[in-house]
Amino acid sequence: MKLFDKLKTKIKLATNKVKGKKYVAIQKTVADLTYKEALKEYNKKIDAIFESEGNFVGRNKDLIQKVVFECKDNDFALYYLQEIVQNMEISKGIKMDFIQSFFSNYDDNELCRLIKMDDSEFDPQYKTQIVRNTPESFSEDTIIKYFDYTNIDHDYINRVMKCLSLDGKIKILNQLKDDKFKEKILIEETEKLDFIQAKKVYEKIPILDYKQIEKFYVKRIQTVGQSEALNIINELDFISPSLATVLDEKLDNKNPDDVINYINNNDVKKGGIIYLSRKFDFDEKMKVFENLEKVEDRKNAITIFERDVDKKNFIKMVKNEQDPDVKNELLSNMLLLLKDKRKVLTKVEIDQLV
Repeated sequence: MKLFDKLKTKIKLATNKVKGKKYVAIQKTVADLTYKEALKEYNKKIDAIFESEGNFVGRNKDLIQKVVFECKDNDFALYYLQEIVQNMEISKGIKMDFIQSFFSNYDDNELCRLIKMDDSEFDPQYKTQIVRNTPESFSEDTIIKYFDYTNIDHDYINRVMKCLSLDGKIKILNQLKDDKFKEKILIEETEKLDFIQAKKVYEKIPILDYKQIEKFYVKRIQTVGQSEALNIINELDFISPSLATVLDEKLDNKNPDDVINYINNNDVKKGGIIYLSRKFDFDEKMKVFENLEKVEDRKNAITIFERDVDKKNFIKMVKNEQDPDVKNELLSNMLLLLKDKRKVLTKVEIDQLV
């Protein structure tokens, strides 16, 4: 009886050993399978793989990668994806899942060929998914055309922004519907830009109020040297008292001759002209005004006289002015410039000056 039991045990062990060898042979890694073996296993599983989402992982993913992307036919992977997206029996979710799982296996040339296909050959919704997955592979125009506004997250928008020019960033940000998210990205992006670029973004995307923008300007001015601070004032149409205070800490005082020389040799916008002249008395302001060479600068300089001109001096300024555009600008700003608003010029007086 004991001999019989021993025999049974040996037979069982031998059987298990044989089965074990067979099992190992079937389950050898996909990398160790020949292409023919992988294709055979894949063909057996294909219906189940494309039956529901979440199947493009593990051994299934390895099989598809070997069968599709290691095929000797270079066009096979491209047309394989076309066949999948055009198959009406496969759900949209599974198609998206496939693209998400395998986009990195397609090279840039293959991806660009897909994007360039006619929409009847390759649906734009899948082009959008491909561009979303690999924005680095495409031109700015393509990224903007196929930007996925329906499914935006922080990582996606950051990847896209790295691929875009300043104008491209502005186009995308202006289309975002979520103002809170737009504001967050806007602030993050402008932190990476120089002052002039950041200013352009703020002007083109009017979502922040002036106080928020002013806070950015103040912070930026506090981190720069005198030369960069001057570049900043050149770009501003308006300089608030808070900005002026921070700029005063960075810049040396300039006399009228310094200001005249600086404005004549640089492109200075209205805010900068007002800032540089704001501490002068009336005669010093007149010296600046009369010695600026460019007509546009002289027109912009008129507001340095805000509430600082009596009627007699105003008439003298208009009468002595030779440029008709500057003369008209003076008359247009009469109420702004006169100390006493009750002493505005009559129509007769104005006609005599003109």
